[in-house]
Amino acid sequence: MKTIHHWIDGTTTAGNSTRTSRVWNPATGVQQAQLLLAEPPDVDLAVQAASAAFESWGDSSLSARTKVLLSDPEAGTPSGASLDMPTAR
Repeated sequence: MKTIHHWIDGTTTAGNSTRTSRVWNPATGVQQAQLLLAEPPDVDLAVQAASAAFESWGDSSLSARTKVLLSDPEAGTPSGASLDMPTAR
């Protein structure tokens, strides 16, 4: 069974997760993955990473940010990963 990990600070991690949630394909009703549920320390780490990234992102020009957002929708995701991983395929 595929496990969907957290994406924090540019890398996948299981973090401190001990709980999971099932991900279902709504078209077939078949479970397609399990999603790791974050614990408070995971959320704290993600917020710290986002706060640090915000500093450099905020200093970027609007045109630079637009270029990044429109260039490659999969940019920054691990190889083979997709931004819509939790959705049905």
